[in-house]
Amino acid sequence: MAKEKTVQGTATQVKDFTNLVVQEQISTSVVGAEYGVIIGGYEGFYVFDGEKKEIIASVTTGSYVNDAQIYGDYLYLVDREGLKIYDFSDPQELILLNSYSTFGDSLSVTTNGELVFVADGENGLISFDLKDKVYIRLKEHIRLPGMVTRVEMFENYLFVIGPGLGIKVYEINENQTLQEINYYDKFISPRMFTFNNEFFVVNDDLLGIHIFKIKDLINDKNYDLKPLYVWNDDVYSMQLLDESLYFSTNNGVYKRNLESLETQEIITGQFSRPNILIKGGYIYLTNNENGLYIYDLDTKKLLKYVNTVNSIFDFVVLESGVLINEGGKIVYLDKQKGKLWEKRYTGSLIKGKKGFYEVSGNMVHFYDAKNTTTKSFPENIKRIKETQEGVFVIAEENIYSFFDGTKVFAGKAQDIEIIDNIAYIAEGDKIIEFNFLTGKSSFKFYSKDYIDQIHSSSDGFILLTEKGVFRTDFNFNIIDYFSFDYSPDIITLNEKYIFYSIGSQLTIVDVSNFGLNRMINSDLPILSMDYKYRYLYIFYPSKGIRRYNITDKLQLVDEEVIVNIFTAKNMVF
Repeated sequence: MAKEKTVQGTATQVKDFTNLVVQEQISTSVVGAEYGVIIGGYEGFYVFDGEKKEIIASVTTGSYVNDAQIYGDYLYLVDREGLKIYDFSDPQELILLNSYSTFGDSLSVTTNGELVFVADGENGLISFDLKDKVYIRLKEHIRLPGMVTRVEMFENYLFVIGPGLGIKVYEINENQTLQEINYYDKFISPRMFTFNNEFFVVNDDLLGIHIFKIKDLINDKNYDLKPLYVWNDDVYSMQLLDESLYFSTNNGVYKRNLESLETQEIITGQFSRPNILIKGGYIYLTNNENGLYIYDLDTKKLLKYVNTVNSIFDFVVLESGVLINEGGKIVYLDKQKGKLWEKRYTGSLIKGKKGFYEVSGNMVHFYDAKNTTTKSFPENIKRIKETQEGVFVIAEENIYSFFDGTKVFAGKAQDIEIIDNIAYIAEGDKIIEFNFLTGKSSFKFYSKDYIDQIHSSSDGFILLTEKGVFRTDFNFNIIDYFSFDYSPDIITLNEKYIFYSIGSQLTIVDVSNFGLNRMINSDLPILSMDYKYRYLYIFYPSKGIRRYNITDKLQLVDEEVIVNIFTAKNMVF
């Protein structure tokens, strides 16, 4: 199947994975379980139960996974660090047995139980001796022109393709060394190939699909190869099955008979770079961030769709589950990580404690786990502020109560906090006190920096500015100050802690004493945070949303994966 060249990622290994299925269950007559692997790129790989049609485990290798092959009780895998061998006898509890750095890209792997071959990008073709299916020893390193991106075995032959390389065909000699017997160098960007006992089909992204007779490749030594057919179809992946070529596009799946050349549309839909695998009467479409689609090969009906969310821009943790901003769509997952509903939005989202506010001009839609509340106001809205005494809409010229729509303050402002009918309003670099009962205003605090947010605490106020955080008493006398080295990407706070992140660096500040703070570096950038129910929730690319407990020494203890990012790039059985 197709491979993609991508930069390396890091992650940590886990054993359990929640079933992501949201379609109906498949009834299957398969006798005995058969297990496959879904390649996930940065996310590692997932073990797939072919009988139940379920994901039963997830493993992250610490690097971007490119390809894998299951051979008996072993899984041979290549990621950007090299070759890895896993014990696959218990697919729910994989054990890493051996690994070897190839010092290249490690894009593709194939084995016959005695030899392992790795397509190593610009580093060439690498072969290993295998002993007892586990122990590996470097046998040959063949440097080739161009890149080696895909390698497969057929009987006693090895097929290799890549840009600048074309096709090279090797015969495996009795001493297990390789002898080149054929080549075809007229490709520009060959990305994938598929074959059976009669045909060998290559897809070049620029030159289209080329069909060869496989006997021409292996029987005629150094023969002037010519394809039987060249089709200019724009396909993403393909698979030969009997006398037909199945191929996938962004618009669906098609079937073309290689004898009659008749083409039939099999599946219609909008996909994104879908890889196709046909196995046991099913069509599997691995559609990257859009998940896995499983169709019945005979009826062409969609039987199951496996995914949770395509992406995460932000999230709100609730007692009953989690709301996720997927970018153009809000998704609600329950505690079992099942998707209960999704709703599209067109405005901009503002995160609240119990949901998302969608702001579009002078309209606000509030989404929580069960309901949608819609409000309109006389002017365009800049911000929503939740306080202990209500929710307020900060518009361009005035501040309004969200629930009853009344104007509570006339004037421009960027934030508001309410305590006992007294409003404290941030106006530029000043804090103004406004008495709701008397309607009188008075000056309370001045900062040399723009005041972005004002929050009340048990003993005073927390003021967030462009360059740092002030802690004051109720009369706005400064108690403490914490300065930012750089402007934070994300800031969230509560009664106990201030959290802010810059890239992959998280800083935790104790609200009661700014001198108590800790800086923590993570492997991946922090894209969103939420603090609820004494836990810190962080969203990382590829890792998903993880929950942490915070110790007295401001250390993070990894508690649980709340939402996995499921990426299905390729599938092997």
